[in-house]
Parts: sequence; structure tokens; C-alpha cells
Amino acid sequence: MLQAFARRQGLIFVFISQIDRRYDPATKPCPDLDDVRLPNPVDLCLFSKTCFLNNGEVRFQASR
Repeated sequence: MLQAFARRQGLIFVFISQIDRRYDPATKPCPDLDDVRLPNPVDLCLFSKTCFLNNGEVRFQASR
């Protein structure tokens, strides 16, 4: 419903999330959707774009 509302109104919603503590920057330089901490179930397929930051690196991409 929130997605439909945003499209009708021409709005962009930005959500900030924590990265799971198990993320290891030695394994991959920037986190991705697999590393998002989900204390409550959320369907990450609802998001159309992602932006991840780590140690000065920024990664923008289309969501799955």
C-alpha cells in the first residue's frame, strides 16, 4: 500500500537500515541486501533501488 501511495503521489521514500554484525569487509568491500539486519521480517523485493556505504565507498544499484 505504501508503494502504491508513493507512486500515486510521486514520492520517494528513503529507509535507513543497519548492517548485520556478521558482515565481513574482508570478504566483500561493500555490503549488499544479504547483509541487511532484519530484526523484523521485511520483503526486500519491495525496494526498487539500494545504496550501500562502507569506508568511503558508495554503491548504488537496482534492487533484485
